[in-house]
Amino acid sequence: MSPGPAFASVARAGQPADRTPAPGPGPHAPERPVFERPAVRSSLVASCGAVALPGEGRAPTTPAMPAIPPPAPTASPLPLPTPAPPELSALEIAQRFPHETTIFRRGLWTDEDRRLFEGELARLGAHRTHCFNGLLTCRFAEASAARAMEAFALRHRLHRLRRGSAERANHAEVAAARARLETEREEILAWGRANGLLREVFQTYRFERKYGATSQEAHEAAARLIARRDPGVADPSNHAGVAIAWAEEQHRRWFWNGCCRHQVL
Repeated sequence: MSPGPAFASVARAGQPADRTPAPGPGPHAPERPVFERPAVRSSLVASCGAVALPGEGRAPTTPAMPAIPPPAPTASPLPLPTPAPPELSALEIAQRFPHETTIFRRGLWTDEDRRLFEGELARLGAHRTHCFNGLLTCRFAEASAARAMEAFALRHRLHRLRRGSAERANHAEVAAARARLETEREEILAWGRANGLLREVFQTYRFERKYGATSQEAHEAAARLIARRDPGVADPSNHAGVAIAWAEEQHRRWFWNGCCRHQVL
């Protein structure tokens, strides 16, 4: 039986038939490469641009990258907080701010009083303030600033002479209170020297501050000592405050020895 016509050669006698498929259409025709197929090529061109196929003689092109949008503008950063002024020792405060004025703060201030006072402090420049035993002390580097604050407090009647009261003192009342303050100080110091309590009072304050008590807590501890040792004293807190303020003013370096932080009454 002879081989079919689909084969390129006819089997000869004694030789096996050549079964290599003949060229031309038919079920055995070689398939075209995938990228040469029209449907596939159209899809590649649509997605990647012009594509150079083998034998076409065109250099391949790189697909265009999508444009990257610029970063969205961000909000400006919050301003940094104003750093707190460096903590100074009591001696440094006295040296840098040698001029002071005092305001009686035994009574109450309104919000408007506080706003006026803080605004004037800011206007006068660098300063240090502390309130102890009913007296608000304002220290300045320049004498003119201290005089300006003294006049401002009198003009706006910021002095409060009575404890717990919002009554405003006038010029004459403030002058009389200052005179009484000096006389009272001498009387209290004489009392403390006579009975030996003067040193005990400010030593109690120093001990409390050295071990972390606030100024108010240490002041109250010294007042309790006076009330216990001399029940006849009508205002132990004022007696303690006068003794402590005198010792701090007269013996400042020794007074704060051992108290490393916040050396202010």
